[in-house]
Amino acid sequence: EFSSNITGDKNRATLSNLKGNIKPRGTSIPINGKGTLILTGKKPKLTANLNIGIIVLDDLLTRLDKYENELPILLAAAKSKRKRTPAAARFKGWSRSPIDFTGLRAIDADINLRIDALKFSNYKFDKLSTVIKLNNGTLKVHNLSGGFFGGSVNGDMTISAQNIPYLKLNLALRNGNLEKLLARTVDINISGGRLNMDFNLETQGRNAYEMVSNLGTYAEFNAQNGAVEGFDLDALSNGLRRVGRTVDLVGIFQNFMSTGNTPFSEFKGSFQIKNGVANTQDILFRANAGTGTATGFIDLPKWTMDINAEIRLTKIPKLPPFQMRLHGALDNPQRDFNTANLTGYLFQKVAGKVINRFIGRAIGIPLGIPFLAPLLPSTEEIGPDERDEPPDERDRPPIIPTEPGEILEKVLEGLF
Repeated sequence: EFSSNITGDKNRATLSNLKGNIKPRGTSIPINGKGTLILTGKKPKLTANLNIGIIVLDDLLTRLDKYENELPILLAAAKSKRKRTPAAARFKGWSRSPIDFTGLRAIDADINLRIDALKFSNYKFDKLSTVIKLNNGTLKVHNLSGGFFGGSVNGDMTISAQNIPYLKLNLALRNGNLEKLLARTVDINISGGRLNMDFNLETQGRNAYEMVSNLGTYAEFNAQNGAVEGFDLDALSNGLRRVGRTVDLVGIFQNFMSTGNTPFSEFKGSFQIKNGVANTQDILFRANAGTGTATGFIDLPKWTMDINAEIRLTKIPKLPPFQMRLHGALDNPQRDFNTANLTGYLFQKVAGKVINRFIGRAIGIPLGIPFLAPLLPSTEEIGPDERDEPPDERDRPPIIPTEPGEILEKVLEGLF
């Protein structure tokens, strides 16, 4: 339903006070503005200033099930909110159905466009404005700006209806709500936080699978002041400080790396993308209780990931790092821990304390006597909770052996 004042002739039509509603699948999208349609040349050309109300893309898609299969990260994750994506809704593979951009060749256009809101599933862009130029089958979107997840988004895009369709996208998100964004994308739960992201993507292909397989260039992100749910580095540090008494390293990791949360001040990294595979070498995670670095890849065509992280606990600076691996399907990754270095170190600590106590008592020397310090791991490395209590002064022997022969004699006496 449209109404407009139209003036012109066979070569040119001017539309003023244009008003109307587009009604896809029973919904209504209001539109108003003005424009000029030039009818000379090989194809018509539209020049216009248009204002459009709320567009719900789901209503424009006649086969939503197809898009649910292609974009589970947008739909299935959004529907399941913060729950793990159900198996039935997980990714089933990129579509091989041809993408048809031939309609872009039917008309040329130069349009200043404003959209109140653009919704797709639970995603919403607010107050979008852009300049659209369509020429000989190439669509260019310039100066795109609007709101997205509480932040601002800016960018531009090019789509070319060549024999092999071509797509280029530059997009920047500033100060977005990290918690809300991740709750609708990947299976990572983060509370709070603000996010900056930059995308520079380029690809070509006849279908979604080819588009993803040819994807290239880079992406980077920087998040601040949030908390990662599902593990607690601060509680882990406290648990490891008591490892001399509990010695249940596996239990400690199961307890503190599966529950709680870890607040962070910074979480950033970048990805170099080639043939749909995003590689990273510089992911950095800073928290009060620890720091982490990560490397690895995300393979979009195969819908898999393999990220290896190394985490150091800042409250126990001399403790070796432990490793964590995220691997498997993007919407259902597995998490494994490698604590071999940490286990070896803590075994030395426990064994060292036992030896220190045994030898000290055998030769009548107070625990922690300086001559043993170069030979045994220092109890200072674990933390103040693990230092042994000094012996009562009444138990301290009046004479401490210092000659090697005397020390050996005392040790042998303690052994037999």
